[in-house]
Amino acid sequence: MFRGEIFAYPLYLQKQLASQTVQFFCSDVVCKYWPYLQRVVDHCPELEDLLNMRPFLSIMHAKAHSWMCELKWGGRNQEGAGTTIGEEVEQVNSFLSRAAICSKYMSKAVRTDMLTIQASGWNKRKAENLDRTLAIRYIKTVQRITEATKDLEKLTAELSIQQDIVQQWVSDVQQWTSGATTQNDLQRTIEGLYLGIKQRKFQLYRQSGGNKRRHQLRKKIALEKKALEVAINDHNTTVGEVGKLPPPNELLAVDNYSWPWECHGDMERKKNVFDKVMLLARLKEEEVIVVREVKQHMEYMRSVAGLIKELTFQLTEDTNGKCFTKQQPTTSPPMQPTTSPPMQPTIQLNTSPSIPTIQPTTSPPDAAHHQSPRMQPTQSS
Repeated sequence: MFRGEIFAYPLYLQKQLASQTVQFFCSDVVCKYWPYLQRVVDHCPELEDLLNMRPFLSIMHAKAHSWMCELKWGGRNQEGAGTTIGEEVEQVNSFLSRAAICSKYMSKAVRTDMLTIQASGWNKRKAENLDRTLAIRYIKTVQRITEATKDLEKLTAELSIQQDIVQQWVSDVQQWTSGATTQNDLQRTIEGLYLGIKQRKFQLYRQSGGNKRRHQLRKKIALEKKALEVAINDHNTTVGEVGKLPPPNELLAVDNYSWPWECHGDMERKKNVFDKVMLLARLKEEEVIVVREVKQHMEYMRSVAGLIKELTFQLTEDTNGKCFTKQQPTTSPPMQPTTSPPMQPTIQLNTSPSIPTIQPTTSPPDAAHHQSPRMQPTQSS
């Protein structure tokens, strides 16, 4: 990455994964990335297949976005997503971070090898514990379904509404998110200052380890509070009594404030019911997903067991065949006595690494050594 976090990098990764069966595209800023992708597809029609994926905004990041963004892009509201939170990659990164202390002093090649070993260990541990993990997931999902059902019944009892009204409210929220919203610059400024102050207050004692850093954060919070107060006063002068905002301290005391330009009427109550209904629906989907994963894991283990059984049978047959060959007696004919002259042994070498064999020769002994000397006549003087 040479230019920081630009949308071209996730576009490249999405294009590489488009050949596989990918249902969701999860990102922390998918609400900004997906309109960019649609504009790219308008100029490059060959990338139209990338729009077959469904955008998925991670659940924890969706809580920090506006209501409209959370309801439209949030993973909790995507059908078929189950209880996926969208932070699965962060879990792997958290596991790999333990190598940061020693790997930062390594060379690039050694560091790559170290991280590869760590990733392989993560995959091995995940494969070995998959059966127990799936069992725990199923038990927790069933328990959460029971709790979510009770929470929804309790909320409907407090609001005194029936099941048909619940479905009507869910439809109202879905239609509200699909409609176009108008938001001016002042409203965006107020939302940005509100979220910025809330985030810095959260980091004040959690991510700052010294008084110097805390002093800087407090100074920024004070400046942003003054800017927020000015923006709220400007907004209240242009709207009626219904659309006015409270002072900054009262506004910041609420965790997830419902802005008047987004929520109309009793939209806040409808959203609470909508969240409960979506949570229960996702939990039921998760139960089906876990059962399907258990079935796939069982079929895989059966195939592995069958392969091991087949290899064991082949190994047993090979071992028995070798043992039977060694136990067979030799059928060579007995040696017959011969009346030939005494044989002189000769050693014949062969190319095999076995012991050289001694073979008899049938050639007669040298005649020069066995002929009697001839008598030569002599003359006497």
